[in-house]
Amino acid sequence: MTITTAVVGEGARARTVWEVLGRCHAYDLIGPVHRVPGTPGAPGHAANRRAWEELLARRDVSLIVLSVADRGRMELIASAQEAGKAVVVAGPPPLSLAELNTLAVGGATRGGRTASPMPMRMLLPTVPELSRSAWTGSACGVLTLSRFTPVQASRAAAETASDPTGLPAITRVLAPYVDVVCHLFGHPVAAHFMARGDGTATGCVEFESGSLLALAVTLTSAWEHDRLELMDVTKRVVWEDGHLQVHSPEGSRLLRLPAPGDLLVSAYADIAARLGADAPLHLHGPEAGRGVALFLHLLGDGRRDTDRPLGRLTF
Repeated sequence: MTITTAVVGEGARARTVWEVLGRCHAYDLIGPVHRVPGTPGAPGHAANRRAWEELLARRDVSLIVLSVADRGRMELIASAQEAGKAVVVAGPPPLSLAELNTLAVGGATRGGRTASPMPMRMLLPTVPELSRSAWTGSACGVLTLSRFTPVQASRAAAETASDPTGLPAITRVLAPYVDVVCHLFGHPVAAHFMARGDGTATGCVEFESGSLLALAVTLTSAWEHDRLELMDVTKRVVWEDGHLQVHSPEGSRLLRLPAPGDLLVSAYADIAARLGADAPLHLHGPEAGRGVALFLHLLGDGRRDTDRPLGRLTF
């Protein structure tokens, strides 16, 4: 059984989402990609708004995948839910803390279900050593990301024009890794972060358990290298360049990880299976992203403060 699906968005990111869904046989795509309604007065707004309303009225469409910027995204989610549609928020960026709180209050009354995939979460159930035993307050980690591509450079340059810190581009790269760490260490409660405006940033995150994660990222390096190392009293995990080393009292092993695109396809396939069976969304539900949303909130939602003192959230 397939799910009749419409993709709404603009630009290369929306087309990429369309292509990924096309690799999942569970989705029956109607298309092409539907344009975002936009803001009143913008070119094409009236036509795009009519097309959006017609899409919501279609009884054969049960799922809408949104690949749109965060500004105005909540309005689209709410109207789709009110029309009884399930919604997948493709991002980036991930759902913000304010969006999660709005969904928690109003989502149940509107009806439609909402998912927000983060592909790296798919490793949590497939690598049992990651979460077989709880990580303690003694756990610590180091995340180092180094990369440079023409696409990232052009995005970073465009975003730096409106935000001299360059944080939007930096947090987009950090978010998938920090999201996984939040699922292991718990919710973050404090963060210190310094972005120098040249595509580099350093910082650290403290979690409610007492665990710590150090961060260093550059988008202007000639080398592309991702490394995440997590250590606890009895285990050590090293995630580096497509491989995962796991060390525990039971022994050590080296795993070759699926490519990011394959993980994303697996995430969408799992979402389709859960929507079709009316099962809990588990790793894809909005609340699964609360940890990374808290992290972005601590950083001023990735849009301000070049050198932010240690901030703390209370629950």
